[in-house]
Amino acid sequence: MAVSEASRHQLYRQVEHLMGHDNATTLMELLPPVGWADVATKHGLAALEERLSMRFDAMDVKFEARFGVVDHGFGAMDHKFEAMDAKFEARFGAMDHKFEAMDYKFEAMDHKLEAMDHKLEAMGHKFEAALHREVSALKSTMLLTMLLGQLTLAAIIFTALKLA
Repeated sequence: MAVSEASRHQLYRQVEHLMGHDNATTLMELLPPVGWADVATKHGLAALEERLSMRFDAMDVKFEARFGVVDHGFGAMDHKFEAMDAKFEARFGAMDHKFEAMDYKFEAMDHKLEAMDHKLEAMGHKFEAALHREVSALKSTMLLTMLLGQLTLAAIIFTALKLA
């Protein structure tokens, strides 16, 4: 039989009539608001706790398994990233080596160009000195030729005047 609110109120009235208002209120507050069939027992709570504990344990096992899969996936990703890092380091190391070799070649070319510049400068000085000597020699030869030409002209004029 289900306990209704009306039957609870009727019980309260009878207890109030027999024991007084305060005692009836205290007694009604001690009774559960529903029937005794709905009240949990210590044994029922222990069984519920055991079932909940088993469910949580099962959930823990599932979570551990799932996290194990996720951890394994992250581990695989870490290995892939490490492999990619190694490839990049190898390639960039090779590129660095090639750049260093090119730098060495450019430095060698710079030295060769500087040596050629010095040689050209020395050749320029030699050419300038030779040209200066040649121009000086030509000036002397030209001056002598002009002088001899003037003397020859003077001799021709002198001879022509004498004959005339």
